[in-house]
Amino acid sequence: MSHRKSLPEPIARLEAHLREQKYSAEACKRSLCVAQRFFTYMQQHQVDIEQTRPVHVTAYLDYQLRRFRRSNGRYPKNLAAWRNWHRSGVQTLLRVVQGRWPPVAKPASPREAFHQQLCESFLSSLVTMRDLARGTLSVRQRVAQHFLESLGERGTEALLAKLTLTDVDRYVQSRASQLGRGALKNLVNALRSFLRYLHQHGWIALDLAPSLISPRLYTDESIPSAIRITEVELLLKAAREDRSPKGLRDYAILLMLCTYGLRASEVARLRLEELDWRRECVRIRHTKTRSESMLPLLQPVGEAILEYLRNGRPQTAAS
Repeated sequence: MSHRKSLPEPIARLEAHLREQKYSAEACKRSLCVAQRFFTYMQQHQVDIEQTRPVHVTAYLDYQLRRFRRSNGRYPKNLAAWRNWHRSGVQTLLRVVQGRWPPVAKPASPREAFHQQLCESFLSSLVTMRDLARGTLSVRQRVAQHFLESLGERGTEALLAKLTLTDVDRYVQSRASQLGRGALKNLVNALRSFLRYLHQHGWIALDLAPSLISPRLYTDESIPSAIRITEVELLLKAAREDRSPKGLRDYAILLMLCTYGLRASEVARLRLEELDWRRECVRIRHTKTRSESMLPLLQPVGEAILEYLRNGRPQTAAS
């Protein structure tokens, strides 16, 4: 957005990748926060982010752990979860910047060499046949590698031909509990692409890709059905600070919505004669049920309405 401070290029690329992969707003915020801290740390140590190696990540995690202990007088209660939280954000950034992370290690066995060769060939076919974003290519290659590793001894060149839908379902189910619907959809799409490649190039006899079903995502489904109380408090605080006629009106409306849980149409239909100042109550005409309710006119709500009537409401013949 135009009013936001410009992000460093690697962090901006990470943000675009997270949005493309449909990460939740909370996950995006967490990953970007960790990535920005790591990026700053690497700059301070004069190491280019493209040249980052595992030793740098280890040093960064140790540095953050020391800072945590100095600030809190103790280590994190769940040290493993704390490390995973930080490592995940760093690794996501490095995968976006370097294309893959961790760096390719020398195969320790013929099976690992086969996996590496197969994944490289799969990536090459994606680059040749389809115009995919770099982040998408990285995700698909990583899913292919992880899937092959999950097969264990059955992931050899000789046994891969016997791959079944049960093997694929087992892998997807093992990941489903760790992922949101958006991330799971991306994983299934990547796995479907890899299975299609395996079949087209003769590695497996059956085309398992069409049998793999991804979760359906709906437009705006990530928008929460309700906002948290802390968000309500921030909203009311922001509205209260606006002392313009419009701000006085908005604050009174928001306070009624938040206090009584009214519909917008019920507040919009409210008339002056429905406010009983003597008895300190307000009559609400419910638009959905066509019934009426008498609610107590609580002091904060009454004061907000009075302030708007005295200092914000324009001259009008309407009541």
